[in-house]
This record gives sequence, structure tokens and C-alpha cells, in this order.
Amino acid sequence: MAIVGVNGWFFRSHDAAACVVDEGEVVSFVEEERLTRYKHAFEQIPHRSILEALRIAGIRCDDIDTLAIGWDYHQKYYDRRLSIPALGRDLSELYLPRRLFAGKKELKVAIIEHHLAHASNVYRLSPTENSVVLVVDGQGENECLSVWHGTKNELKCIARVPVQYSIGYLFETANRIIGLKDLDSGKLMGLSAYGTTDYLSKHFRLDNFSIDFPDVDTLKKTTSNLDEQIECQFSWRKAISTYLPSSRTLPDDQNLLHENEFATNLAYSVQKSLERVLLHIAQHARSITKADDICLSGGVALNCKANTHIYCEGGYKNVFVVPSGHDAGVSVGAALEADSRTSKNKTTPVFASPYLGAEYSDDKIEEALWEHGMAYDHSQIPQRIAAELISRGNILGWVQGRAEMGPRALGNRSILADPRDPHTLGRVNDIKGRESWRPLAAAILSEKAETVLEFVPSSPFMLFAARLTPLGREKFSAAAHVDGSCRAQIVYREQNAKFWHLIREFYDITGVPGVINTSFNHAQEPIVYSLRDCILSFLRMKLDYLVMGNFIAKCLR
Repeated sequence: MAIVGVNGWFFRSHDAAACVVDEGEVVSFVEEERLTRYKHAFEQIPHRSILEALRIAGIRCDDIDTLAIGWDYHQKYYDRRLSIPALGRDLSELYLPRRLFAGKKELKVAIIEHHLAHASNVYRLSPTENSVVLVVDGQGENECLSVWHGTKNELKCIARVPVQYSIGYLFETANRIIGLKDLDSGKLMGLSAYGTTDYLSKHFRLDNFSIDFPDVDTLKKTTSNLDEQIECQFSWRKAISTYLPSSRTLPDDQNLLHENEFATNLAYSVQKSLERVLLHIAQHARSITKADDICLSGGVALNCKANTHIYCEGGYKNVFVVPSGHDAGVSVGAALEADSRTSKNKTTPVFASPYLGAEYSDDKIEEALWEHGMAYDHSQIPQRIAAELISRGNILGWVQGRAEMGPRALGNRSILADPRDPHTLGRVNDIKGRESWRPLAAAILSEKAETVLEFVPSSPFMLFAARLTPLGREKFSAAAHVDGSCRAQIVYREQNAKFWHLIREFYDITGVPGVINTSFNHAQEPIVYSLRDCILSFLRMKLDYLVMGNFIAKCLR
């Protein structure tokens, strides 16, 4: 049974995406932004990504049995006394219009509430059977945080926190105050390492989050009919305002934010508040459920430092986070939830492979290079050549296999560089148009990770940060943040053999078991997807080399 899962709507939506789940397996996943080239794909119906996901899966519209939507829009509109633009079966025509998909079959439509879709996305793709599932974002239909208990193939909601306590919106509030965008919370996380003073510790009351885990029906009554703009009424805004500098002198140049005492301390305060709240709830949930594992999802689950805090202090044996924890991932979660209602078997975990997008044959790659007038060489050992180029100080684009899911490159659509040279940080940030103070991540061989990291989290998706050992600080100076941490992707041979071999070749040459790995895109663009995207971004950013498949192209300055 094929199911198409979607995220994306006309109004106040972001990260539109689509996936195909066939016989319980996620066979394709595509984010709309990769195709439209508009970052975050705001307020988009994901027509292009549905078409692409079907193409990758090798199925037609009439092979689809169910359309699964990762929001309960009926509930969301009803609670706000608004009329929904499409009702019932009209939703299938909205997402799969006949003028584009030429389908004749009448589809089932599965409406999956937003936080359930988030929870399903991580729990059903994890190897755990018995787990707490913590979902944290700006807001779902009516909640900003929910706690679930996953056992075997079932997810039961055991607590919800209403929107007025949204930790996701606290981040957005802080972003706006210092001149960042709403969805720049990753930048705020990086900036927090430069702060020293916690403005919010005496204002941020954990008793707001001392939830008693009542039954779900009671929770629904207490969280309904919330005002759409309730995020503007935070008590935290008042607390923050007392620390605003009298002159409101924030730098016009965001490259200087890390030198501004108020900006860094605000970022530090918000990050610490997040870590306190999530740890508090995670520990409380463990005491209630007795589960040894925890799964994290929602946009806030992209926060590496908070994830690591739970990993180190939460008391759980395992912490699982998927690379698509943001809203694009609810397309996967909705489809898996719909599938679970007809299947008793737990989904095969995707932790073995997050690579679910398009891939290109060598013939297609050579054709694209030729069409763009690129000079190139062909090699059967591109990993070795790439490792040699990186060891000589070159910065290169690396495009191999199927595109990865999520907002962080995992070795298939990456920019790679030498981690030994501290100047690499400035060079890469300048090439990508990033703020100078933002840290870079490292991709590290799983077999050698313990030599350079003080502890080794299960982090194949770059969603945890660990402190570097003295050897690590020496070998990875370009990846060391100011607080001594390193956002690490642990690379396993069985998960991505080609990327693993590149790093192994680099290790054989240099003795360093990892490389700088950042996403292949300019700061104002989504990660590259098509071959044309790869070539044009390579030329625009003036990288030294582009390695696509078995072809190596050089930048001719």
C-alpha cells in the first residue's frame, strides 16, 4: 500500500515537503525548497515535491492508496472560528490536482494532528520499542510541547503544554530582538556560546511545566480556543525587556553580534532556559513511564546543545533524533502514522539511511558538466582524490548518491574542508555568506571518534555536540566552538560507505579522523538538489573543486 505524506499549506506554514511510504518503508522524501529554491518554502502546497517523490519511488498517482496530511487543519481553523478553505475529499484535489497528476482513483485522506505526526516521524523510524517521545516546536494545532509514550506500534499522548508557554516562540522572540529571522534559532544556539549572564533564570519558572500527565481528554479541553497571536503575550517578553540596553545599540553588521554583550547574553539565557525545561520534562516523563529510551522531534529537536544536555543528564540509555525533526518531517510522520493503523509491524528504522532524495548517474553528471562548459576529469577513486585535495587546503563541493533528508548535509550534498587550519572557519563562512562567528561541524570516523571527543553520542545526523579532547582541539581547530564543543556527525561505514572512505583516506594522509562538513549551499539558498544547482552554486561560491560522482571539476578563477 503506497501512502503519500505531505506538509505545506496556504497560510502560516513552512518547510513544505512530501514523501512516499510503501509497504511500511519510507522510499522517498523531498523538500519543496530544494526544487523551488526558496528557503523554507513558506506557505506552499508541495506539488513539486510530491511529483518528485513519486518519480523517485517509481510509482504513479493511481498507485497511491492514501494521502496523509501532517496537520489537523479542520481543528486548527475550527478553534479559531475560521472557515477552512478545503473540506473532506477536496483536500486530495488540493494536494494532488488532476491537472498535474492525472489520477483517476479516489484517495483516502488521513488527517494526522501535527504533534502526533512529529512523534510518529521519530518513534517509528527509531529502533526502540518502548520510549518517551518528546515533541517541542513553536506550536501545533493548540500546543507547543507534547509528551508521548511509544510502546510496540502504538503512540499514546500523556501530556500537552499550551501555546502560551512556547519555548519555540521564545527563540523567535529573541531572534527578532537582536535582528535575526524567526527561523534563525540555529544561529541563536551558536551565538549562545559567547554569553555569560543568564537574564531569565529568575523569571523562567519551571512550575509552569510541572505537568501532572492528566488524561488526554482533559488536556484537550484546557488547550482549545487559544488566540492565534498568543505568542505575543509572553511574560518572557517583559523579562527580556528589562535587560534591553537603554540605547538599543545592537550592531548593524550581524558579523559583530558575538561582540555585543546584550545579544550574546540574551542568546545564552534563552538556550539555558530551553535546556532546563527540556531536561525537567524528560526526567519527569521517565519517572512516569519507566522507559529507558527517549525520542525527540519538532523544530526544537534540531538544537544540538539541548539534545546533548538530555543525552548527558536525562538518565536515558538512548536518545534518538531524526534529521527531519522540523516541519518537513511531519510529511513522513503522517504517512507512517497512517500506515501504522493498517499494519501491526513497526516501520523499518531509517537510522540506517537518511538518504531518500534524488541521485544521478555518471552519464547525467557528465552531460550537465558539458552543458555548463566545465572542465573536468574522470576518476574511479574520487574519494582518494578528494581527500588529497582537502589535505592540501582546498575547499570542495561533494555530491554523491541520494540527497539526504533534513536541513544538515550528511555527506552527500556537502562542502568539505581541512579541520586542522583555524583559518578554515573564516574561509568557509565567507564563501557561504555566513556570519563569521558561526561554528562549523565535523564529520568523524566512528572508529576514531573517542580519541577526539570526550564522549561519543550516537550522532549520525549531526544533532549532538560533544566537547573535544586535547587531541581533538589540536586536530579540529576549525570545528572547535568557543565553548570547546564540536557539532559532530559520526560517520559509519555501513551507513555511508563512500563518505566514510573519503574520511578514511584523509586520515591515512593526515592522521586526522575527520573533515569539516557543512551544507552545500550559500547562506541565502536551500541545500543544492539538481545537478544544475550544484554547478551554479559551485561557480557562485568559487569553491576550489567540485566532485560529483566520479567527476572532478576545478574552479577557473
